[in-house]
Amino acid sequence: LKQLPSKSQIPSESVLFYDSILQKKPFFRAWKKGFKYQLALKAGEDLKSVEVFSSVLKKLSQLDLPQTTELTFVAVGGGSVGDFVGFLSSVFLRGRPLILIPSTWLSAVDSAHGGKNGINLLKQKNQVGTFHSAKKIFIVKQLLKEQPKARLTEALGEVIKISIINNSSAFSKLEKANEKIDENFIFKI
Repeated sequence: LKQLPSKSQIPSESVLFYDSILQKKPFFRAWKKGFKYQLALKAGEDLKSVEVFSSVLKKLSQLDLPQTTELTFVAVGGGSVGDFVGFLSSVFLRGRPLILIPSTWLSAVDSAHGGKNGINLLKQKNQVGTFHSAKKIFIVKQLLKEQPKARLTEALGEVIKISIINNSSAFSKLEKANEKIDENFIFKI
């Protein structure tokens, strides 16, 4: 998408979880106003702890959420936010539908796909986890173009790996691109 999804693209009974750093973006602040239920999360590996998980569960229990099959968790952020909310959505009320909106290039090309979710235990990564695929994944140019160029470089390694493993025509395009690799090129790939 060019911009964040419209309200018609997201179930009305949704909980928005988002990386707190996104509050600095006026377009994001305006967009999130449409959500009755929302929780800001501090991205990073510390988010994926049992203690934070417990704290978020307590906050959710205080929100008086509708207990319907429509209740959907929407995660906007990088890999740690997607992992955390993916795990949360897989176990809360025996599983809630999940929508991911990656805000980093690496999450857009890698962690938002595949349905692997987890939290850390005793300082070991992803010791408690599930497979719970997102119902929808929105790749939003408006969010990704806000990222520093260095973030694009981080994701390029994953794009190359995926192209080598699974898509020889994409790898050929990468080989021929040389210095033309920018946001628009990655979107096409």
